[in-house]
Amino acid sequence: MIDPKQNRIITSHGFRSTFRDWSADKTEYSREVCEHVLAHKLPDDVEAAYLCGAYLERRKALMADWAKFCTGEITLYL
Repeated sequence: MIDPKQNRIITSHGFRSTFRDWSADKTEYSREVCEHVLAHKLPDDVEAAYLCGAYLERRKALMADWAKFCTGEITLYL
């Protein structure tokens, strides 16, 4: 798929990177929630063990906001 604005190929890594930049810069979701959405391992193994099922509702809300942003329904979250 080609980005029509930049005429460049859209990659999964670029899309994930865009999500991470957007979630950090334009939302107030915590870093932990954003990392869980990307399925990144938390740096602390003990913390990760206790948070194995955490943030489900917050992750759903974050992904709903991301979908709205991607479709142009919202342009700025904050």
